[in-house]
Amino acid sequence: MSLVVIGGSIAAFDAAIGRRLGHRLALIGDQAWLLNRRRTMIVRTGPRTVKITVNHRGRARDPGQVCVIAAAVARRLAGQAATSGADRPADLGINDTTA
Repeated sequence: MSLVVIGGSIAAFDAAIGRRLGHRLALIGDQAWLLNRRRTMIVRTGPRTVKITVNHRGRARDPGQVCVIAAAVARRLAGQAATSGADRPADLGINDTTA
């Protein structure tokens, strides 16, 4: 699984792709979409966008786990933006990038 936090024009581009090609999901961040055969989720929270992608070994058939992770990341981003300002890099407290 990969998790990428982005902002600016790249975030706007990913959000446009999500709106156009994705399935809208409620209650995750400010906006969220599931796409790419249910392997990718794009989540907007404030000025940042998180792109979560499950690799070929992941369970793409069950997007539930990706939704749980996306909701947790959106909450952390919202909390981080509220306490330290949205202009600083995101620290999601995630150390292991191999899931």
